Amino acid sequence: MKSQLRLILSYLAIVSSMAHGTMLDSVIVSGNDTIIIDNRVSPVTAMDSSTIIATNGAKIGRAESYDTSSIYANAGSDIAGLYGHNNTAISTKQGSDVSWIYGYDNTSLSIESGSDVSYIYGYDSTSISVESGSEVSYIYAFDDSTVRVFGGDISYLDMSDHSTVDIFYVDDLSWLTVGDNSQVNIYGREFEYSRGHLSGVWENGESFSFWALKSLGVVEHSLPEGIVFHYVDEPTAMAVLAAGLLFLFQINRKKRLI
Repeated sequence: MKSQLRLILSYLAIVSSMAHGTMLDSVIVSGNDTIIIDNRVSPVTAMDSSTIIATNGAKIGRAESYDTSSIYANAGSDIAGLYGHNNTAISTKQGSDVSWIYGYDNTSLSIESGSDVSYIYGYDSTSISVESGSEVSYIYAFDDSTVRVFGGDISYLDMSDHSTVDIFYVDDLSWLTVGDNSQVNIYGREFEYSRGHLSGVWENGESFSFWALKSLGVVEHSLPEGIVFHYVDEPTAMAVLAAGLLFLFQINRKKRLI
């Protein structure tokens, strides 16, 4: 009952602020509640497994989540800062615009296709997932954090302090720096490294080329320690092989039926 009352009061406060065209001072959601925001609000806090959904028209200065809560930045939302603590989840959707995201204490960050994020910082075993079609200017991973890149346009990716990144594909990557005790797993083929520049071919057949350094501005003559290549087969060859095996199976099956 108390949690429902808090939710109603928060909603009424947002409606009131919409009517007067002002920015609401703060919104706090807790107790498994969900609130939808489509106006100017700051700060916003989600606690105790609650959920905040920022939709079209939402302009949020600062949004934080604690204790397995979730924040979703949907299409048309404009958020200056998102902060995740204690096993929370933050997801940016297509059409969202976020200036910076900080993840702490096992936070899960999902950057989906069509979202635009300027800065991402992952600490304390935070997990970061970047999908194709997204745009991220800078990603910094620290303290055993993990990054999984399935695409996206990334300007700078920096790995430090025992962090790990798996790069399966990226639409465009300009700079990669690999700090001490960090690991970068790159999946593809035809890898070449020369004077700080790494090139190759992704599994889907698209070629890539970007700077891969131990520290920004220092050109390496040998591949930085921590970069590991995972060779994948060419899709066309695999498809031909699969088709051939299927054909042989069908021939043998017909022979058994005759």
